[in-house]
Amino acid sequence: METSVIERLLDVFFTLSSWKIHFDPKNPNEVKPGKMKNVCQLVYAKVHEKRNTLETIRMLEEISNTEQFGKHKLSFESILYYAKSLSGK
Repeated sequence: METSVIERLLDVFFTLSSWKIHFDPKNPNEVKPGKMKNVCQLVYAKVHEKRNTLETIRMLEEISNTEQFGKHKLSFESILYYAKSLSGK
């Protein structure tokens, strides 16, 4: 999947997230390794970041290629650094 497609997919996700529309994303452990697994991990971590900070950090640190997120690499870094600051890491 191209970076531009992933960026647009994440645009939609972050827009829905900002509107506080609830949905339960697929658990990334059920997704085969690859680009979509990384996207699923980011989305799952963002949706569940308030439930378990340490799980959010673990899931985000497992992402192998953040370059595929394009402009949303900064979103990824913000979520990760925020979770680490909450946990004291």
